[in-house]
Amino acid sequence: MSRLTNLWVSRKEIGTYLTYPVTTGKVMLYGSSFFTRWGYESARQQLSDATDGKLDIINHGFGGATVDELLYHYPRLVAPYKPSAVVIRSGYNDIYQKLTPEESIFLLRRLISWFQTDNPDIRIFLLNVFDTKRMTDEKHELFVRYNQLMAELAAETENVETFDINAFFYENPEDIGDRSKLRDVFVEDGLHMTEEAYLEFANYFGPRLLAAINK
Repeated sequence: MSRLTNLWVSRKEIGTYLTYPVTTGKVMLYGSSFFTRWGYESARQQLSDATDGKLDIINHGFGGATVDELLYHYPRLVAPYKPSAVVIRSGYNDIYQKLTPEESIFLLRRLISWFQTDNPDIRIFLLNVFDTKRMTDEKHELFVRYNQLMAELAAETENVETFDINAFFYENPEDIGDRSKLRDVFVEDGLHMTEEAYLEFANYFGPRLLAAINK
């Protein structure tokens, strides 16, 4: 998919989100197509089911999102909704758009400051960049650096923590990092997950996210 086509798709997704009523106080998913492919209603329903109705989710992910785009759309996609917590998926598209890990983290720091200025008590969870079948060795090194910088940012920032989901993509913990042993959860592009995998992921991720919010 070209960058131009991707921008058209993301605008369509964002336009759809803006047709729904504004609801406040929910847990927001904000980031790239890992959230978008889950689906607006599917993510909400599956995470609710996985936590006995205790997680109330709004999914505002959009395809191809970089951190600067998350900043650009913040006034429309975040500010009116006043989320109680947010899960941010960032970094992957930034690196593929030729930003360095340091540049992407600089922008992520600004995004976090916007969340905390508008909602001082918000809990912020930063998803690590997890392994995929598409990832090259060169990009993997950059993502390792990005994850390290993200962990440092979380450690020094109140109410911010990282959320490592890499284990979900491997059968055995000892295999983590060996991308030849990734589980068969991806569609043909080697990046996005199947519908069945998202349902499984909801049962993996939902209880863990709820526990992190409540601790």
